[in-house]
Amino acid sequence: MCVSGGGSRAFAFSSGIYKVLNELNLLAKLEGISSVSGGAWCSSVVMFAKEYQGNPIELDALLGPPTTPEELTLEFLAQPTAPIASGISKGNSAAIIAAALATDLVHEYEAWEKVIADFVLSPFNLDSFAPRLADSAADVERIKSENPSLASASFTTPQPGRPRVFVMNGTSTAPKNFQVTTSNAVSFQMCADYIGIPFYPNDSKVTYPPAPCCPGGKCPSCCKGETLIVGGGMIESFAFGGAAPKVQSGGKMPVPQGPAFALPRAIGISSWGLGGVFAEVREGKFVNSQANYWPVTSSILPGPQMAKVWQFGDGGGVDNSGMLALLQRGARKALWICSSFRALAANYDWKSATQATFDPIAAGVVDQVYTLFGYVNKEDTTEYLTNNQVFEKDKLLPFMRKVVALKEAGKPAVVKEQLTVQTNTWWGIQGGNQLEFIIFYLETSTDFESALPEATQQNIHEGAKGEFKGYPIYATTGQNANDPLGLTPSQVNLLAAQGEYSVRQNHQMIEDFLSC
Repeated sequence: MCVSGGGSRAFAFSSGIYKVLNELNLLAKLEGISSVSGGAWCSSVVMFAKEYQGNPIELDALLGPPTTPEELTLEFLAQPTAPIASGISKGNSAAIIAAALATDLVHEYEAWEKVIADFVLSPFNLDSFAPRLADSAADVERIKSENPSLASASFTTPQPGRPRVFVMNGTSTAPKNFQVTTSNAVSFQMCADYIGIPFYPNDSKVTYPPAPCCPGGKCPSCCKGETLIVGGGMIESFAFGGAAPKVQSGGKMPVPQGPAFALPRAIGISSWGLGGVFAEVREGKFVNSQANYWPVTSSILPGPQMAKVWQFGDGGGVDNSGMLALLQRGARKALWICSSFRALAANYDWKSATQATFDPIAAGVVDQVYTLFGYVNKEDTTEYLTNNQVFEKDKLLPFMRKVVALKEAGKPAVVKEQLTVQTNTWWGIQGGNQLEFIIFYLETSTDFESALPEATQQNIHEGAKGEFKGYPIYATTGQNANDPLGLTPSQVNLLAAQGEYSVRQNHQMIEDFLSC
């Protein structure tokens, strides 16, 4: 399953979907989860939470009891959220940000990671930066046995019984003092067991121009770019962030002595939306998440190449869906939670559109979808989505017409599709296979809304004057003036309930899809 970005909106919508998948015993059928930004916030709690407010908690309690639209009165919605969303619904993100900025930080970039640790992970005692990541208790035992220096080290591991693979997607932007472009931004993938960049982009080295001192500025002629090896494989998570070993093509390496690459670092990087913007200028080295990084070399690109301080940013900078990391791993089936940041255009003429005239940007299709079909928004200079095509371009219009038809019928936009995967050498995707997927495309469902109590419906229709401005597509940030990152309990509970409803209304299709 891929769980897209979208801040607290993505968290809330995804939490409702997770709830019903767990209730139907379908979560256990997933082999892996690829998550981005707000989707990574939610998914990391699902994967790692063992306790809540100091007490053990099971997954069903974490996700909360089932709901029906008819019971969602304004009073019901105002109750505390399910434990999973307790952090994002406290209304205190402004205070968290202020506290992080006031902390005596060793590096400025630590501020965002500390914000997300407190905002998302603190209710579950997962906010510490001390533990290293590992895949399981058995993995921890092996690591300590092979590395006596870590005998007393603490580790964070996923809960037993969760999907075997869990990817928190970030973006590798550029080395310090160099500039990110569409020709060098690549996927940076963080897992409990391994961290790194699994493939060489186009099986080639990547060029980084020197970063100017200000946007639009130029570097003096004495400043030179660098052409470097990027990717090629991954490093065990507990050992990520050190100097390059003498042999970079595999085998053993020293454990770095610096701070651990902890869970808060991973979901902080995955959601650092300004990472790409700041990596376009030299000042990015002060605020972007950073770590020592070196490539895994091979006969294709033999190296050697020393470690450099690299900058990282939001995974949505290169793929906000999380789908491409699944395709890299050979996925043949996928659920896709698409937490749209904008609504489909109300006045777009879908009936008259042809392959020659179709404009997904004008139609309001979100970029995490249209870029996978080879469309590009040339006006978007803050993301690096030009290398993402994995589906035939002419398949997007008929696919989106299915989404639109469901929306117009009042139904949740849950569509089952099968497409041929195209070769993508930038992402190391071989192609040629069929991918079946079910997408949960966040859009208005009038069937859901008409089943709500009258007062709740009226409040939604009040728009900015009511409690649910923009519903169901809340702003990624700034939905509430005094809480820039969060949502109110009412906002979370209503959107999570729509996520629930989306699964329940399509449960037979989803169960059949996951049973074979």
